[in-house]
Amino acid sequence: MRTIAHATLALFLLGSAKTAQAQNAQAADKGRELFQYWCASCHGLAGLGNGPLAPTLKRTVPDLTGIAARNGGVFPTIRVRRIIDGREVQSHGDPDMPIWGTAFKSTKD
Repeated sequence: MRTIAHATLALFLLGSAKTAQAQNAQAADKGRELFQYWCASCHGLAGLGNGPLAPTLKRTVPDLTGIAARNGGVFPTIRVRRIIDGREVQSHGDPDMPIWGTAFKSTKD
């Protein structure tokens, strides 16, 4: 009886892990799509700050790939979200970096 219970639990956990992996893959795909639509024109497809519009701006477009490294190895999700939607970093309200608040503002933070 224990063997059946253990096998059932193992199958459930395996199924849950596969579901979580599929959800993570979908979220990554959606995030990539949003980044390409809203951000890549300035930040570049790889987030290096070298998008096609970057040379036309007054300020240097930041390289987004080192955000975690500049924050002690931890990606500051809430701070980045607040920067994007305009609640932090005033430069995001100038003509070089529009405030995307209506598109990305979250009630979670």
